[in-house]
Amino acid sequence: ELYLKYKKEITNAEKEAFKYCQLAAERGYAPAQYQLGCYYAEGIGTDESLERAFKYFKLAADQGDVKAQYQVGLCYIRGQGVKLSHKQAIHYLELAADQGLKEAIKMCHTRSGFPVNSLTRN
Repeated sequence: ELYLKYKKEITNAEKEAFKYCQLAAERGYAPAQYQLGCYYAEGIGTDESLERAFKYFKLAADQGDVKAQYQVGLCYIRGQGVKLSHKQAIHYLELAADQGLKEAIKMCHTRSGFPVNSLTRN
């Protein structure tokens, strides 16, 4: 019984966090757009939706949010929430790498994590 009460409180807190994050994201605040993408990707405070996650990651990425640029690159690599595109994956991963994100730098140098052979810049 205590577990169910605790779980309900967490769920309510998650829904509340999602609601306020969504308000900030809709006003164009890039960190909130990135966080909202995370909420959709994980189904926190809302139903899971990889398409919506991608939408908000991309909004933040296009404003220069480095973590969002990395996530958009990963979405393109995996075809999660968007059509697989190696060209777009490279573009967003390089944007994140140019800002010094270690994970993106590693992927750009080693091409690790990319499916089907290696990527080209074409």
